Amino acid sequence: MSRTPTVRDAFDRFLTELQVGRSPETVRTYTTALTCFGEYLKQAHLDPVKSDLTSVRAEHFLDYPVWLTGERWRGKPR
Repeated sequence: MSRTPTVRDAFDRFLTELQVGRSPETVRTYTTALTCFGEYLKQAHLDPVKSDLTSVRAEHFLDYPVWLTGERWRGKPR
């Protein structure tokens, strides 16, 4: 029986598949975006390393742009 992948597993798989036929800059851009989303998830009390993919809910995606804007205004890296 296979386990449910963690959020981090999904990020890693996506980035691995993305490397085929994409420029290194594209891969870096997506890596940065997923790292930032992972930071948001941590602050939303969902650790990407420990939480399975089914833990991510629609509200995480809806709240993320608001969080991202707040982080940018506080001068934190994206």
